[in-house]
Amino acid sequence: MEKLDYQVLDDLFKANHLFLEVTNVDVRRLRDDRSEIQLGQEVAFVATAAFRASSSAVKHIGERLDARDLAAGDELLVIGPDAELRSDKLEIDEDSVTLWLKDHYEFTFLLNGQTSEAFRNIGAVRVTTDVPAGHPQQMSLPWITRLNTAAVKDDYIDVDVQIIELPVTAVSLPPKELVLINDFVEDGVQTRRLAARLEMHVHPDLIEHVIGQRYFVALDAPGRLRLAVHFEAVPDDQKAHLPPGEVTKPDPSTAPRQPAPATGNKSKHP
Repeated sequence: MEKLDYQVLDDLFKANHLFLEVTNVDVRRLRDDRSEIQLGQEVAFVATAAFRASSSAVKHIGERLDARDLAAGDELLVIGPDAELRSDKLEIDEDSVTLWLKDHYEFTFLLNGQTSEAFRNIGAVRVTTDVPAGHPQQMSLPWITRLNTAAVKDDYIDVDVQIIELPVTAVSLPPKELVLINDFVEDGVQTRRLAARLEMHVHPDLIEHVIGQRYFVALDAPGRLRLAVHFEAVPDDQKAHLPPGEVTKPDPSTAPRQPAPATGNKSKHP
């Protein structure tokens, strides 16, 4: 039987516009840790969920993978409290499918109902798969996070998660580059010119939501050194002065559907 991997999922979803239903969404402490949370402690949380197949998805996946015993509503993929991705129905390439889920679903952790800078990524793990080609060598699992309780002002911690399906028909806008060039000079003689490029990738669905917002990216000194990105709308009378290619207007006729987020039960800790 062929393994379920990134390429299989991509082929099926792009060609047939299939989808997986996200169910049983919850937030658990990593490995169901039940120890008392201390102030200043960093606590790991996992977004657990199951991904079920619709009847049309079951038909196409069953034919592609020669898995005839699949039925509509079967849980094809499950994220457990140990943060492991597994399937009781199919043989999967775990890292490859994880990359696909990361590209097609957004996991947003909420603290007391709001997004928070107290959440941080857990260190990247090594990617061991051949599919897709050119994949990153490391990745942070999107369904696991750590909460810095020192940054929580309230005595009550309420952690929730939203899992949103990203539209498969949407195409990200081309990245914009900010080029920084520095001349390295030794004894009055230029020895090397080094250029650094900063790329900004903005998904079309986010354009109207990021205007006026400021986002912080933690660098190597978490909490002490951060890069701030502030988005502003460009007035129509200024767009004519932008360099060619700086303004991109999406075609309204190709606007993808907006799926409702799957929201998990809250993990509450006094």
